[in-house]
Amino acid sequence: MQATWALFEILEGRDGKAPTVIASQLEPEDWYRAIDDSITADSLLNRLIRPALFIRPDGPNMRPQHHEPDDD
Repeated sequence: MQATWALFEILEGRDGKAPTVIASQLEPEDWYRAIDDSITADSLLNRLIRPALFIRPDGPNMRPQHHEPDDD
């Protein structure tokens, strides 16, 4: 909850003043389930989604091709 509140305060301070880039593996609608408090989730996501431009990469997952497991 403390990290969620910290993110909320950052977004509140930047709202309308500066761009913010956020990268996530979750879709915005999945954030509601990831944030414990529904009121905080609504407030946070309103600040994120309202002015947002979503860029979704298209193409294959490159992780398996570039990751070699450790043999420890």
